[in-house]
Amino acid sequence: MNERLAAVFQQLTAFWQGLTAVRRFAIVGAIVAVLGGTLYAANVSNQEQYGFLFTDLSVDDAASITTKLKELKVPFRIAAGGSAIEVPEQRVHELVTLRRVSAGEKCFRLRDRRQTARDV
Repeated sequence: MNERLAAVFQQLTAFWQGLTAVRRFAIVGAIVAVLGGTLYAANVSNQEQYGFLFTDLSVDDAASITTKLKELKVPFRIAAGGSAIEVPEQRVHELVTLRRVSAGEKCFRLRDRRQTARDV
């Protein structure tokens, strides 16, 4: 087995040495591009997807909702210039019932997956 491996290594070495500098550069560049693309794809696929929890919020409403989300230890992102709140997509349905109580129960607007607004 070692002899076969040595023969393959010798053939690869001879092949590499027979290449021009431009072809070597092209092969190395292609390998780097494939590895970089693979690492990028792996990184993107591991990122958590966020969905809209509330949209069309006032500054005060957004502040009170983010305070409640912090209390619940729910990760969130502020979007649309502060008028929308995004949470991890798998938690949207669970958190849709989140309501702010001030002078009675006030409902906020929610965007569903089809990006159409509806009242909660």
